[in-house]
Amino acid sequence: MLTLFKDIGGQTIIFCQKLLPSRFNGITLVSSYLDTWDLFKLQVSLGQFPYLVPPKVKSPDSNIDRQIREVIFFEPAYNEFERLLLTVIKEQIPKIYLEAYSPMQQAAFCAYPQKPKVILTAVAYHTNEAFKFWAAHHVGKGVKLVGIQHGGFYGAGLWFSSEDHELRICDRFYTWGWKPENSTIAKPLPAIKLNAIIRKAKPKRNGRLLMVLSALPRYFYHMYSVYISASGVLSYFEDQYNFVKSLSEENQKLLLVRLYQHDYEWSQKERWQEKFPKVECYSGPLPILSQLKQSRLCIVTYAGTSYLETLAANFPTILFWNPKHWELRPQAQSYFDQLRRAGILYDNSESAAAKVNEICDDPSLWWEQPNIQAARARFCGQFACISKDWSSVWKKELKRLESQSSPNY
Repeated sequence: MLTLFKDIGGQTIIFCQKLLPSRFNGITLVSSYLDTWDLFKLQVSLGQFPYLVPPKVKSPDSNIDRQIREVIFFEPAYNEFERLLLTVIKEQIPKIYLEAYSPMQQAAFCAYPQKPKVILTAVAYHTNEAFKFWAAHHVGKGVKLVGIQHGGFYGAGLWFSSEDHELRICDRFYTWGWKPENSTIAKPLPAIKLNAIIRKAKPKRNGRLLMVLSALPRYFYHMYSVYISASGVLSYFEDQYNFVKSLSEENQKLLLVRLYQHDYEWSQKERWQEKFPKVECYSGPLPILSQLKQSRLCIVTYAGTSYLETLAANFPTILFWNPKHWELRPQAQSYFDQLRRAGILYDNSESAAAKVNEICDDPSLWWEQPNIQAARARFCGQFACISKDWSSVWKKELKRLESQSSPNY
């Protein structure tokens, strides 16, 4: 019943958004990674009616047209692999980009605002097909396309194709603190994504030990410098098991293992139950914040968003991962090295577990030491920048972009 009410509420909001005149959503935020309250607050500060829910556009169905696909032309293939690849490409191009292109384009244009001046998104450029049609059309008319960082490996990874792609397609890209050399596109702004957890994540004196895990698909799926192979994932799992084995028996009882919400057919929960039947595991949709509030210490095992959230929130945190699994660019190395020297980041599971055993009685007492706080503050200044005055900073920046945008409508 609750889901039904949410669906009805969402559809009502979408319907009302479509009735708004274009002047009230000149700066259109779609899948911006902001929580509802911060999204509402930012848009009101911009003098706009809040555009809170992206429209749901159903992809038009159509039959495969072999004649259209056969006339697609490629450069000649010179080996068996290239010939196979060209055949597969013709077969696998989604129908909305060939047979159903026109109806999909029309559906997208009808669903989204008609005359935006600035389009801002974190992930819709990658995950939302209707958005791609709509945004491409308006960018072609001179609308500013703005990207927002949406993960913890940006600015740190040795190589990261998503980061490279976004810096190429966007007129402006807002980072959480870092700035690439010689870039006129990237600009640091306070990380609004981190606001909600900063406001609410406070350690519980006698709480649990929360261990946050990752998982990746079994086969290659994305180009970035992490453990993108089945053997790499299995090695990562073994690191986590070794960590738990190295904890004291008392601390194992306190442990809550937060499994990655996408299992990718690894049977994570079954593996853990077989290895550690007495250790509690969680694999549901509950936000990490609810579990942090019941914890005294967070242990993060990968270089993703979670550790930036806890460090920005000044929540007692231990990090550990194999540096060969998460390769860093030279410009980021000194910031991670300082976390190592402070005893926050470890390169192997056994040393991380030894530190947890040492500080577990009162992690906050350890966490408040000056050298720990100095390392945390320097790191956050580069990778998890926050500000109490974020709203006015973002308002000023987006208004400036809007004034520079002159679409050819």
